[in-house]
Formats: sequence, structure tokens, C-alpha cells
Amino acid sequence: MSGQKQSVSVSVADSRVEQTVRNELVLGFGGEQPDGAYRLDLTVSSTVAGVLPGGVDNEFSAARATVTAKYVLENVATGETVKSGSRFADAQLDLPSQHFAQVRAKREAEDRAAHAVAVLVRADVASALAR
Repeated sequence: MSGQKQSVSVSVADSRVEQTVRNELVLGFGGEQPDGAYRLDLTVSSTVAGVLPGGVDNEFSAARATVTAKYVLENVATGETVKSGSRFADAQLDLPSQHFAQVRAKREAEDRAAHAVAVLVRADVASALAR
């Protein structure tokens, strides 16, 4: 996806996880493209769920972070939707009883899932632009 013909600009992020996905996409598209031929409107959400009951002291509980990216790829010149879809990725994590350690574990799992979902979205966009 090099050159102006297939340059892609990515919408501004509204959350930390969305910014992580956006950063991965911008890097994958060859850097920031404010005047790209295509615009990728991106909406990202994340949840942490599936927590198992923990034990006493520092025993761990298991959880799953899920990052979902909904996107619409639009041709800027024509306004035509080239591709739209939704992708998600999960990352497993352990939650210790300490609050700060839980926050760090959740963030790290969200980051892993965000990187994985960005790869999927980038592949979808590359496939659509290769046609």
C-alpha cells in the first residue's frame, strides 16, 4: 500500500485501546496519511470478562480481554464504501489480588488483543485495496 493511490488515513482515536489499534494501523500503512486516498473510520471497544473466583492472598483469577474493532474503509474521492467489517481478538490474563497488578494485567492483555485485531483489520484493508 505505498504511494498516494492507495494511501489510507485513519480516524482519530477516542480511547487508549483505540489509540493502540490506530497506531498499529498507521504504522502498517506506512505512516500518518492526513490526505489519504482512502479513509478508515475505526471504532474500537474492549471488555475484560470471564473472571474466575480467586482464592486467598495472592492467588490468581483468570480473565479474558476482548478488543473489537468495527471499521469502514471509504474512497475519499467518491465517498464509496470499499469495505466494512468487524474484527475481534482475545488475550488471556491472570488477575492477582493487588489492585495495581490487576490494572497492569488488564492493560497488557488489552494491548496484546489490540495488536492482534490491528493485524486482522490491516489484512482486510490490504485485501480490499488489492482488488
